[in-house]
Parts: sequence; C-alpha cells; structure tokens
Amino acid sequence: MLFSRTVNDSLSRRTVLGTALGGIALVGCSPHDSHAAKTPDTPALPVREPGVQIVQGTSDGTPPPTADGILITPHSEHVVQSVTTVKELTGPAASLLGLDPCAAGPGNELVIATFKRPDAPPYSGGGSVRASAVVTAGKTATAIDLFGQYNSATKMYPKILPQTVIACVPTGTAVLLRVTDSGRTASLDLRTGKRGTDATPLSAYRSAAKPGKDHTATGAVITRPGGRFLPEGGKYDLEFGIADASFGLTPWAPGRGWAPRRMTWAVLGDLTISGGIADTPSKKRKLIVDNALDLAATFHLTPADGRPLPAQRGTFKVPIVAIPYGDSNPPDLVWAVPDTFTRGVIRIQPQGTLTVSYSDGDVPAAWVSRPVAYTFPVTVS
Repeated sequence: MLFSRTVNDSLSRRTVLGTALGGIALVGCSPHDSHAAKTPDTPALPVREPGVQIVQGTSDGTPPPTADGILITPHSEHVVQSVTTVKELTGPAASLLGLDPCAAGPGNELVIATFKRPDAPPYSGGGSVRASAVVTAGKTATAIDLFGQYNSATKMYPKILPQTVIACVPTGTAVLLRVTDSGRTASLDLRTGKRGTDATPLSAYRSAAKPGKDHTATGAVITRPGGRFLPEGGKYDLEFGIADASFGLTPWAPGRGWAPRRMTWAVLGDLTISGGIADTPSKKRKLIVDNALDLAATFHLTPADGRPLPAQRGTFKVPIVAIPYGDSNPPDLVWAVPDTFTRGVIRIQPQGTLTVSYSDGDVPAAWVSRPVAYTFPVTVS
C-alpha cells in the first residue's frame, strides 16, 4: 500500500534487486605491495583490489547536503548517511567497517558511502514490478541489495544495521548508485551524496496527515421486485474507514504508470468500506443488501481553486460485515492533478447498483433516501 510511511504501502504499496552479500563480486586487500611510501619501521599496507564491496558498518564521513542524499523510486528508497574519499583505511576507520587496514593502489582511491536503513518505499506490496540497483564506476557495474526486500506485513527490512559501499576506483572516476524502476533509471553520486538530474525530486512524493475520521453513511433502500415479491425497505448503513487511510502524491501508480508531464497522481489508499444488514420498519426481517459502488461517481477530489475530479472508473462490491465475507479494501483511488497540488477536498456520495438477496432469488433495489455526502480536507506537505 501506498505511503505506508505513506501513501504508503499502499499510495505501495517497493523492493530492490535480491542480491545477497555473498553474491556480490567482493574485493579485498592484497598483502603484497603498498601505494604509500613507508618508513623502514612502518609495515606496508595491503593494497586493495579495484572493485566494489558492501560491508556492514559505518564510515566517519561527511553528511550529504541538506535535502540531498535520498533517492526514492516507486519501489525503493536509499538514504546516504555519509560520504568520504580516501587513499587508505587505517585504525578506527577500518575497524568501524570491520576491515583490516588497507590502501588503494597507485592511481586509485577509495570512495566510501554509508547508507542507513530507509523508510518503507512508496509501494511495498506484492506484484511483479521490482527495482534493481547497481553501483557503477566507469564502465563497470556491480549489482547490490543493501537492506533486502521490505516486508509490508512486518514493516521491516531483513537488514537493519548501516550498510557501506566501498569502491576502489581510478582517481576521479564517477561512482554512482543507479536504480532502475518501472522503466526509468535514477542516480545518486556516491562521492557527494547528490541526486542526479535523472532522479525524481523528493517533492514528487508527498503525503498528508491522516485524512479524516471514520464515517457512517446512513440511508434508506427499497426493493423493486417483480412477480411474487413485494416491495420491502429499510435503513441501510455504509461504513467508511477513513481514520487509517492514507493520502499522498506520487509520480507513479500501479495500473497508471508514470504521470504525464507537469502532472502527478493523488492517491487515497488503505480505505475500508463495509455495509450492514438493513432493518425493515417492523424489525422482524433483515434485508441483505448487495452494493456495487461506482467508484468514479462515489468519490470526487476537488483541488483548491479547481473543479471536482472523479476517481478512476470501476466498481467495488461492498462486503457485509455481519455475515461476514469479502474484502473491505477497495482499490486505491487515483486522480490526475497538477504537480503543484497542495490541498483539496474529498467528497463521498454513495452511488452504484443495489440488490437485495433472498433465499430464492435477488431483486433490484434503490435508494429511497440517499446518505448525505461526506467531505473532508486533504493537505500534503
């Protein structure tokens, strides 16, 4: 579901390439040779072979610039804690990374970037879409998986301790984290911690506080039978679970893909909807109401200074809690809005097809008194 931090999990709602540490082409230090001149009393440092290694530990580097150091894609998130470039690793610096002291060879240097455990990706649920991550240095690319696949059920990553990328490369070589997700590639410079121009701005992923309170929509229904059935009616409640829902903006959404230029997707996710059993006036009979909500007609979003926008087309069969059966989670509700969107109002007015189920057949029904429309504001930041 998106925005499980937010929009969430469901707005979900993301994973990186499953390459374990043992599967990464690791490099180490060779005990022969040294790039630095040493005194006769100082042992030569082992020379580190060129390449990329991932270790568990931290480096005492420089934090990335404010508002940088974070790379978000629909199904992944990477957060740089510190970056540094050195010629050798000795003493405490090597110990923090669980390594023996070593040095880069002549003409090489060590580019080191420590990542901390990220928040949940915008989309962390199931599905076939995955994100893949590599570290590139010149013409070489090494597949990595820093923290493993996020588990939306436990809300955890397999790894929780900081992970550090160590790249032994020719001096001045660009070292980039490149993440490919849903057909697009975004990069982050591991020397500086800055996002590349191909990366989506962080402002594209914004979420709102919990959007509103749970709401009970109460109306009255009546059957429209033919043949031997007689009309019956009664009070009917719809329960909208809004308190634990999520609302946010995302440039990519399942089934919608990437938003058009200068637009983004506004997503209401983690909503629950359930129905009751209608009471007849005598209360001696109960009416089992099947309600197929028309999503586009039921849910509207009105941006500030804009016009009402219907949600995507589709229907949702409301489960009857008293029985119970069915899934109370409708699909995420998605609207295309300008990428300058900051606030708006969501309106819920139940619309759709009603039927009443009897043991020997179903008959159509209709609203005698439709529930009053319910509105609540949403603001993203």
